[in-house]
Amino acid sequence: MNKYPFLAASLSACIFTTTFCNINFSSQQSAISLANGSLLIIGSNITGWNGTLIKNTDATMTGSSITFINGILSYNGQQDVTFSGTYNQDGSIELANSAIMSITNQTNLTQTLTFNGQCTLNGNGNIINMLSNGKILVEKGSSLLLNNVTLNGVGNGNIFCMDNTGTLTFQNVALLQSADYTFSIGHIDIISNLSISGGYKFTYQSPIPSTITSNSTLFLDRNVTFSYDPGIMSKDLIVFENSLSTLQLNGATLHVTLTGMNLTNGILLI
Repeated sequence: MNKYPFLAASLSACIFTTTFCNINFSSQQSAISLANGSLLIIGSNITGWNGTLIKNTDATMTGSSITFINGILSYNGQQDVTFSGTYNQDGSIELANSAIMSITNQTNLTQTLTFNGQCTLNGNGNIINMLSNGKILVEKGSSLLLNNVTLNGVGNGNIFCMDNTGTLTFQNVALLQSADYTFSIGHIDIISNLSISGGYKFTYQSPIPSTITSNSTLFLDRNVTFSYDPGIMSKDLIVFENSLSTLQLNGATLHVTLTGMNLTNGILLI
């Protein structure tokens, strides 16, 4: 196919019907951009090398499977991105500007999934297995709502914000750790419920306050150690929004460094 970048104009169609189709880009700066109203129909297994495929809000992309090797699959604008299974073995995926990703089955994440802007990942009660090289990254000034999902294999910083202007919001999320994990940059909001299990250490080092919102619970399961070890001398970085905010320890350990820790307004259940 085409070795050079091109732009699919509005209301145009690009159709691949062969059994296998390779698109070779000269670099990641080369791109296929599906403009608003354009259509990409994939009747084959399509592999892109090195470049970038950009899907804008009103573009349509349907068909079989896409794998990007060392490339970038980018979704731009408010749209619902649905996938299941192993997604993009060696490439990367970017969602930007209110894009919504929906998981419809147990899914293996094997590369970096980047969120830029105000984005949402809906798990629909499913599991994302964070395998080798699988990471969730929130860009500078961006936020990610993780909703109704289990993240299996959390550890070694594989969920992170690029800087302190990033926000991770957990709404009915279970984190199953496979190694110690440190949250060192950014902000966390907990809505409804965030449970942490696996028996490893979860260390909070961010200098930015994080909030357990009203009618919400941070649940620490058996043998988990939650270590409050901020990078600044502040006792007030875990915030209870009001008296209906709860931190619950179910056979877990709350470890506090010499900095100390203040818990006010809410409920501590042991």
